[in-house]
Amino acid sequence: MHVLFIYPIPSPKHTFVDYHHGLALLSALAKLQGHSTTLFLTHTLSKAEIDRALVETKPDLIAYSVTSDQKELAKAYMNYLAPRKIFSIVGGIHPSIAPEDFLDHIECACRGEGEEAWSELLQGKPLQEIENLAYRRNGSIETNPMRPFLQDLDALPFSDRELFDYQKSLDVDHRADFIAGRGCPYRCSYCVNNWLHGLAPGRYVRLRSPDNLVQEVHAVLNRYNGIESVCFQDDTFTFNKHWVTEFCELYRRQIGLPFVCNIRAETAGQEIIEMLREAGCEEIRIGVEQGNERLRRDILKRKMSNNELIAAFNRIKKAGIKVFAYNMIGVPGETRETIRETVELNRQLRPDKIHISLFHPYPGTELYDQCLKAGYNVDAVNGSFYEPVAVIDTEELTKSEIEFHYRIFRIAVLFPVLLPVAKMLARIKVKKHSTLYDVAYDSMFRAAQFAQRNLPKGIRNALFRALKA
Repeated sequence: MHVLFIYPIPSPKHTFVDYHHGLALLSALAKLQGHSTTLFLTHTLSKAEIDRALVETKPDLIAYSVTSDQKELAKAYMNYLAPRKIFSIVGGIHPSIAPEDFLDHIECACRGEGEEAWSELLQGKPLQEIENLAYRRNGSIETNPMRPFLQDLDALPFSDRELFDYQKSLDVDHRADFIAGRGCPYRCSYCVNNWLHGLAPGRYVRLRSPDNLVQEVHAVLNRYNGIESVCFQDDTFTFNKHWVTEFCELYRRQIGLPFVCNIRAETAGQEIIEMLREAGCEEIRIGVEQGNERLRRDILKRKMSNNELIAAFNRIKKAGIKVFAYNMIGVPGETRETIRETVELNRQLRPDKIHISLFHPYPGTELYDQCLKAGYNVDAVNGSFYEPVAVIDTEELTKSEIEFHYRIFRIAVLFPVLLPVAKMLARIKVKKHSTLYDVAYDSMFRAAQFAQRNLPKGIRNALFRALKA
């Protein structure tokens, strides 16, 4: 059997590397059963390209992975491909929450973790006997029981990175991505982890053994060239101190490459920071999200104070590790003053890098339900929070004003002397969702992409490292 994975992604102008741990793992499982796989990455409906992919691969099964952002694009492909009568399944966060959104045009949807259901489907087991699946029968939607969360993550194979032409990605980024576990112990109101906790029986937050994780790093290093650093993409990497202690010692002795990870400010104690530094950590990413403590605590359900954030950033920087700050604007209750507070807090934190996103009320989150009750058009979520398109107004700020502050945020923190120019460019519209500021930003980004494709390798690599720094 040949499997064609269709993966709708946000606009590629915002990312250098395309890789999906879940799809790569499903591909590995399929290959273990003797099947072949290919991938169709897409950020817009292209009938000609998908027709060409079908001719080249002749798939027996089509599998989609879909987020809420990319729901409409995925449905457009499902609708277009429905007359081909190729058995199709969808998985991912949005199908887990609302499988009924997809079942008009495909055979089934997988809710929650899909590895065991996927393996049973490939073995030919009837849909009604596969836990976690939803499907239509006699005009109505049937939802099978949920199997417990998989507890032994070490039992899974390593991901099939060849699905994504991983060497090509590494030739650009030189950083290999890994996942240490599943789930998150925290309950932020804008994140779907709250909902996922109760989706299936069993312990939700799980970790691979340090030895298993390090073995995968070894395997990737032995197979691919040009890897200069490692990124652990878990929501929070340091919540289990015993695990971190064991991992850091093992990684330091056996790997030693610089690495990046996400942590919570509450776990950024001196001992943890020292362990990470000695193991080779070169960058720590922390969610700041809001400078206003009331919004952070009561709306986002993140209970750290500004002083705790400042202390954590200071400890990390003192240890010689770079710090990356995640920020979010446009949350319910946002005002001009709270945005100024977020800018001011970032100036005090002095992060080495900044990420800014626009709030989206995603299905399955606590804030989605609150926005729905408040009468917001929550179905407007579509595209990507990387794009400068706000979804809701707040009591004080319109969507256009939120988009304006989103555009100038990075300049306001890092280059305040350029703020008057940034404000002027950000107010001059050239299209519905584009300003002169966006044109200037996109031009610089395209220039960087052109340089990566056309400059000699040594110069290109130096340029990309400078951009990442």
